[in-house]
Amino acid sequence: MFYAYSNKKESNKDSYGIENLSKPLIVNGCGEQDIKKTDLFCERENGLNDYLLMYVHRGHANYLLNSHEKKVPAGNIVIYTPKTPQKMCYLASESPLVYWVHFTGYEASSLLKDCGLKNKNVFNIGINDELTQHFLSLIELLKGYSATPHICISAELMKIFSIIASCLYSKNKNTEPENIKAAIELLTQNITENFSCTQLARICNLSESHFMHSFKKWAGVSPKAFQLHLRMAKARELLFLTQFSVKEIALRTGYENQLYFSRLFAKYNGCSPSEYRIKKGQI
Repeated sequence: MFYAYSNKKESNKDSYGIENLSKPLIVNGCGEQDIKKTDLFCERENGLNDYLLMYVHRGHANYLLNSHEKKVPAGNIVIYTPKTPQKMCYLASESPLVYWVHFTGYEASSLLKDCGLKNKNVFNIGINDELTQHFLSLIELLKGYSATPHICISAELMKIFSIIASCLYSKNKNTEPENIKAAIELLTQNITENFSCTQLARICNLSESHFMHSFKKWAGVSPKAFQLHLRMAKARELLFLTQFSVKEIALRTGYENQLYFSRLFAKYNGCSPSEYRIKKGQI
């Protein structure tokens, strides 16, 4: 399902990307992408002139961010700033549900900064049904744009930002001690190594149960799932940027068995390594 509404009286997808500094905050469009049967690819080589904020509510979505392809799981906000190249890949096998809003205005940049949405592209806020409801409310308001006061539309977007800011504040306030980060750093710098939860807990000077609880709260996933994300991201990067064989890429991401790696890659990414390499220009 795909909805799109603009800040003009008519629904006009061409209005996306327009910079308008006449008001503090202007919504150019808002909608949802519910991918279940058909893959969807979108590329804007030169980006747009407005801001694009996306909330991955279900499944996984794939974006090109800072020249690197990144798989973004549910519970994350993704930001594209004006004139930043945009590439998006939504695979039906990953069943993504993404809410998005294009916006502009002379206070847009300051608003992002105030909400803690600056200096990077991806922000983990967790699954939030209240946020989803406000996206749906904004979509409904934009259906009757010509009869809806501008301040009502902007106010609904402000509610979305308020929830995001609150979620980020709560996560930052509850940041785990540095010893949890030590385990994440170990996993990140040694993606070919296999670490047991017992080993990671010992590094963090915690019991295994306490470590598992703390790690999931800090990273959003288990250590095993976190390492899989890292390995698959590295595999996609190598397929995208190098001519290494699939066997070599398997070894560089911690898998001695090429067949097992290929099966795992296909299950995780919705296509085989070879198919991904062929499609890389679309991702």
